[in-house]
Amino acid sequence: MNFVSDALFDGLRLRALAFEIDHGIKGETLTRIALSRGAPQSIRGDNGPEIISKAVDCWAYESGIA
Repeated sequence: MNFVSDALFDGLRLRALAFEIDHGIKGETLTRIALSRGAPQSIRGDNGPEIISKAVDCWAYESGIA
């Protein structure tokens, strides 16, 4: 799993995951992707701030994903 991020002219950051674009990655976004594409059995990331965020960690735990 990896993310693409950028910033608007006013400094507001955008992050993209599987073409889901938002100001941050939330559990609802991950659930929507998992419902349409299937949930992974595990997640491995590069320890970037997106992967180690509390929202992703809580979502993975609540979804039974290692």
